[in-house]
Amino acid sequence: MDKGYPSTGNEVAYQRARVMRFKCSPFVSADGHAVVVVVVVVIIIIIIIVVVVVVVVIVVVVVVVVVVVVVVVVVVVVVVVVVVVVVVIVVVVVVVVVVIMIVIII
Repeated sequence: MDKGYPSTGNEVAYQRARVMRFKCSPFVSADGHAVVVVVVVVIIIIIIIVVVVVVVVIVVVVVVVVVVVVVVVVVVVVVVVVVVVVVVIVVVVVVVVVVIMIVIII
C-alpha cells in the first residue's frame, strides 16, 4: 500500500503478516509469487500423458483386431480352397470311375 510517505512499523508488520499468510498457501511459493503456472503445467503434462496412453492403447487394440481379422480371413480362405480342391478331386475320381465302368460294361 503506497500512500506516498514512508510506512509506519505497524503497516510493515501487517504487510509481513500478509506475505506470511500467502506463503502458507499451496499455490504460492516462498517468495510470494503464484505457483499456479507450475500447477497448470503439471496438469497439462498429466493430461498429455493420459491422452498419449489412451491413443497408444487404442492403436494397439486396432492393430490386434486387424491382425485377428487378417488371420481369420486367411484361415477361411485356406479352408475354402482345401474344400474346393477336395470336392474337385472327388468329382474327377467319380467321373473317371463311372466312365471306366461304362466302358467296361460296353
